[in-house]
Amino acid sequence: MPRPKFLVPLTATAMVAAATVAGGSWLLPRTLASWTWLEARNDPLALTGLGLHNELTPARLERELDVALAAGDIDLAGSFVALAGQQNLPVPAILLARYQAETTPAAETLRAARAFYEGARDGESTSGAGLAGVIASDLTGIGDVRDLIHEGQKAQRGEETDNLTLGLAAVGLAITGATIVSLGMAMPARAGVSTLKVAVKTGRISRPLALTLGRAVHEAVDTKALTAAAGAASRLELSSARAAASSAIRPASLARLRGMAEDVTVIGRKAGVRGAQEALTVARDGADLRRVARLSESRGLSTRAVLKVLGRGAIALTSSAAILAGWLMAGVSYLWLALLLFLAVMKRITRLIWRRGRKDGAARVRHLKTPSKRGFAESDERQAKPSY
Repeated sequence: MPRPKFLVPLTATAMVAAATVAGGSWLLPRTLASWTWLEARNDPLALTGLGLHNELTPARLERELDVALAAGDIDLAGSFVALAGQQNLPVPAILLARYQAETTPAAETLRAARAFYEGARDGESTSGAGLAGVIASDLTGIGDVRDLIHEGQKAQRGEETDNLTLGLAAVGLAITGATIVSLGMAMPARAGVSTLKVAVKTGRISRPLALTLGRAVHEAVDTKALTAAAGAASRLELSSARAAASSAIRPASLARLRGMAEDVTVIGRKAGVRGAQEALTVARDGADLRRVARLSESRGLSTRAVLKVLGRGAIALTSSAAILAGWLMAGVSYLWLALLLFLAVMKRITRLIWRRGRKDGAARVRHLKTPSKRGFAESDERQAKPSY
């Protein structure tokens, strides 16, 4: 049986509509996700929530926790345990038992004591307790003087000195004096400067942040006076070294460096010292450090695990904003075209129904106006009958 003619355009219209819906089901979720990411671009808490939803699966959690325990990084393992609790993810019983065995009071005390001593002795550390030892030695001024001596001796041998370490040592000595005078009010900046100095010496700092820090130190420290302080320290003229280091500081230009140091201290207090060190490898400038500080105030001990999983994505968009904006524009364009198509389809369907109705109405009118054969026969019979 031949298909009615009006069904052909309706079928084509239905196919176009189906293709449009299929395209929308692929495009619109990406558009919505792009909008969500763009809205969260300046909010580290929102960015972290979105990133963890995509990246932290139970399998990823198990793998990261196993690697941390195998490497003896108990601090990172504890951070992942805390993150699992925040994300409502189960921790495998075997891994949890291994972590608990490594965090008994006796094991933690022995590990912390050894790391504290090594940090205070060497002025370098990659552990929380070791960095506490570095800070303790810096609070007495011993650590900063030791760094001045070390860099001064390098200069005497004709070797290249680390001006950033020298500058931070000088700033540290100045802040140590301020801490003593202010009865500890400058302690947050003092701890932050020590953390920054250790990161510079061990290379655990991103290159962009090192450049930013270098500019801040250059603003705050007189290079010529700093060279004199290093020379005096290398000759073990400690009083002269301290005086020269203090005179090298430009107090009016310390605000930028002091703000970075205090942000690092906040991160260390909330996320642990290793969390602060991890932040220095991710951040690129002072604004990034402030974002990590804000994140650490919300996430606490899990901050280091968050940074391990997401990296810089925890505090900034890793996808290009231009790409996300492109997806957004594509979605808006699709919705506009879909609206135009919907109106065109409705207009076409209405026209087809109207035309079909007109044809059916005309056919009924013709049928009523045209007598049937039976009508003609009855009329002839009435005419043939005689009338009395």
